[in-house]
Amino acid sequence: MATSQSLSHSQKLASRKAFPVLDTPNMAFRNLGDGRFEEVGKAWGFDSKAVSHGMALGDLDNDGDMDVVINPLNHPALLYQNQSASPRVRIQLEGMAGNTKGIGAEITVMAPHLPIQKQSVIAGGRYLSSDQPTRTFAVQGAEDRVSVHILWRDGVLQKADDLKANHVYRFTHPGKDAQKTLQQPTLAEAPKGQVTTLFKNVSEKLEHIHEEAPQDPSMAQPLLPRQLDGMGPGIAWFDFNQDGWEDLFIGGGRGGKMGVYRNQQGQGFVRQRAKAFERPLAQDQTTLLAWRPSSQDMQLLMGQSSIETPAPQASAFTSFSMVNGQSLSFPSPAGTSSGPMAMADWDGDGDVDLFVGGRVRPGHYPTPASSQWYQNQDGQWVAVTMPEIEDLSSGMVSAAVFTQLLGDALPELVVACEWGEVIILENRAGAFRRWKGEWHVTKESKSPIEGPRKGWWTSLASLDADGDGHMDLVAGNWGVNHQWAHSRFSPLEIYFPTQARGGILSLIEGYRSATDQESYPTRDWGHLSGSIPWLGQAFTSFTEFSLANMTQILSSSPTAMQSLAVSHFESVLLLNRGDHFLMRPLPTPVQWSPLFGMGISDFNGDGHEDLVGSQNFYGVSERDSRQDAGEGFLLLGKGDGTFEWVDSTLSGIDLPGEGRGLAVADFNKDHRPDFVAIQRLSQTRVWENQGGKPGITLELTGTGGNLQAIGTRVRWIYDDGSKGPMREIHLGEGYWSQSSTRPILGMAKEPRELEIHWPGGISEIIALTQEHLKRRLMVLAHPSRLP
Repeated sequence: MATSQSLSHSQKLASRKAFPVLDTPNMAFRNLGDGRFEEVGKAWGFDSKAVSHGMALGDLDNDGDMDVVINPLNHPALLYQNQSASPRVRIQLEGMAGNTKGIGAEITVMAPHLPIQKQSVIAGGRYLSSDQPTRTFAVQGAEDRVSVHILWRDGVLQKADDLKANHVYRFTHPGKDAQKTLQQPTLAEAPKGQVTTLFKNVSEKLEHIHEEAPQDPSMAQPLLPRQLDGMGPGIAWFDFNQDGWEDLFIGGGRGGKMGVYRNQQGQGFVRQRAKAFERPLAQDQTTLLAWRPSSQDMQLLMGQSSIETPAPQASAFTSFSMVNGQSLSFPSPAGTSSGPMAMADWDGDGDVDLFVGGRVRPGHYPTPASSQWYQNQDGQWVAVTMPEIEDLSSGMVSAAVFTQLLGDALPELVVACEWGEVIILENRAGAFRRWKGEWHVTKESKSPIEGPRKGWWTSLASLDADGDGHMDLVAGNWGVNHQWAHSRFSPLEIYFPTQARGGILSLIEGYRSATDQESYPTRDWGHLSGSIPWLGQAFTSFTEFSLANMTQILSSSPTAMQSLAVSHFESVLLLNRGDHFLMRPLPTPVQWSPLFGMGISDFNGDGHEDLVGSQNFYGVSERDSRQDAGEGFLLLGKGDGTFEWVDSTLSGIDLPGEGRGLAVADFNKDHRPDFVAIQRLSQTRVWENQGGKPGITLELTGTGGNLQAIGTRVRWIYDDGSKGPMREIHLGEGYWSQSSTRPILGMAKEPRELEIHWPGGISEIIALTQEHLKRRLMVLAHPSRLP
């Protein structure tokens, strides 16, 4: 047999003709402005077929836009003239000796009605190629004027304002003796149409870092799609010293400590060193809820994970009295690890009750976990059964919120499940049953099916997004920035035995092929057979295993197998239409990463409900890329059931870590809602609202068993009879967290009255006085407390 060394040069060239030329068309992707791209190579005349190698940009015809040159293999060079007629400016730099083209300088252009644009001047950086050292920027209107900032490599910041569109500008370095500064351009210096950041990072006022000991690998269930430890923790705002300022409880991980911080009148937070909170935690904490059982007591409920704790020692949650220091632990049922908790007066007896969601059964993922219901009987938690809903369907409860959805005086419970659905449990006189209404899907949804919406749901919040007085829902999900969200893998499946062998379930993930509608495993034979012995016996090679579909593979299983499937990964808004819900996906940047923490308020003070969120999850399997594309976000509500995503350069929000709990409160009493967000194994971030219009704070006192007036709903009535969005007070929402029970209502205009619906069915209309407007404060009590 001839080898490559024995062939002549002409023979080698001839042998290459045995293989077809891979002359695929060139592609161009148009930025849609929301994090998505559209392939437009053919539409733009860029789809020439060639083996393209080097590519460079340059303004070859001096018309201010960048043309393209491509050097293909064994083919004449390709030259593409840019014929765009859109307004623009071109920036060219003249540096000092040694760097005459300003390589490495950062150019920032701020144009009215456009996001801030940034580009760097580079040398090389393309594949075997280098661009002309000039940069082009978009301008919306031909008459618009722009501002340009040049940050040179030596730190000199050069600025120019009022520059015209459709011009080329040359910037010359001011010289080595120019005053240096590392100041970055600020939005305050931007031309008209830009605004200052809404939020300011003031995390130095808290100085908290989440800590958690690593999981013992021997405790893990093999072949999990993601780690189960590190799912928490939550966070809770509560004025525990009753001085009128919101204090903070921050959950901790196993081996770390819980954080308890006293608010120093808005200037900062001081950690409290109580003995009860100084011991290292034996379990990861999940949800934190702080409440007042009576006027003489304050209690903190601390959810606890049992993923890394032997079942006989595991607690679902602990109740701690902030008055006398006594604590009482409540066990987890049937080896279940708890997750979300929520409180409300769901039986209508005047005091708040408790729901504890079952998150997972360690070693038995993904089977449903047992949830618990506790009635408040004279201040004591008494477990009760709900036989109508013992099975919360196929999924593990990852989030829960009590909210009034269906029109009567008692709240519904909504739960979100992993490998399951968003489930509404309708409240009928204190007894719950699964709601049988419909989900309608808007055309914006990218979900491939129209049936039940099963997903990897993560979080829940309730708000009135369209101002109709009905509470809507926001449901966080895993997002679509991963391979399994692609339609060719839909639905994604997981197979597991009906009975565990050795106390731990073996798992096989699969997907339904769009080609032949058969299911196939997502992992190869090597990964699976190492943990599932019968697979190693049934198949003898990677090739044999790769040719088998799931039915053929499972036919060798010694035990019966069952499965779950999901096909929906978008985070969504669910608009309440009475007899059905309209499902609408949240803006695209929210879909870049799993959504965990969520906070609801009118952050810019325009009279519409807004949403902030935190994202990301790192503990994925070795097969997948970690989900880290999220940086937190602000969505401004338009009052019609839609949101506008706000760029971080305008919102000021930057949460690049693993977001978990998030909660909203006005910690500095300026009548603008702030928020705090936990980042797992990283700094907890505090965001102060500095750009919103101040609203009016409500301080509500409920009945003796519900002093925080949980479940109360309020909204403005304006002079023309129109009304603002309904706001509802919760204990437990978003992701395992508690926002302040002192709501701040923004105003579209000056209100005339406050409409208030107390728990239990009593409603009032209360006139707004000039004193209320001056103090930006309304102090209200349940009618039963008035003389």
